[in-house]
Amino acid sequence: MTRNVVSLALSALAASGATCAVAQVQPYVPQVAEMAGAMHATAKVCQDYTDEQLRDLKQQQKTHAVASGMAAQQFETIFQAGYDKARARLGRATPAERDQACKQARAIAGMNGAGR
Repeated sequence: MTRNVVSLALSALAASGATCAVAQVQPYVPQVAEMAGAMHATAKVCQDYTDEQLRDLKQQQKTHAVASGMAAQQFETIFQAGYDKARARLGRATPAERDQACKQARAIAGMNGAGR
């Protein structure tokens, strides 16, 4: 199974020890939640992943964020903000710019241009 573009955010959480429950939100968690939303928007525009794959990864990311002290609703709000910003930016992009964004996202995920 290919790695998902949004798995980068999940990996960042896991690598940072996000599985430990804490009293306060770890300082990196809001940025990771926003990045996850942006990466989801990119994956959606690039049509690399199914909606089910994206839902599953978002749930995993949310679980890690909550384990790191973030409220579930806060994750949803920040994730959606990142998604909306990226979706708007990609919506304004030329086809060539969107293609480049997709190539970059695939490179980050190690997909080498592979799709679903």
